[in-house]
Amino acid sequence: MIDPMGIFLLIAGGSFAIWPYRIAKSGEALKSMGNQQSAYSVEPSDLNIWATRIVGVVSAIIGFVGLFQ
Repeated sequence: MIDPMGIFLLIAGGSFAIWPYRIAKSGEALKSMGNQQSAYSVEPSDLNIWATRIVGVVSAIIGFVGLFQ
């Protein structure tokens, strides 16, 4: 039987790994909502982009392994 959590982790992790800049930028835009800074002018740091990519790859691997258990 296919685990629904495995499918979710595979899809979410894959999107985090493929589009880390977009995911990190949307997170920075959400954080800037309480500030005076425009959500369109924020830029994620390189560390944030790499952390997003690493979390995405690890999540996708865990989701892929979880599909077959």
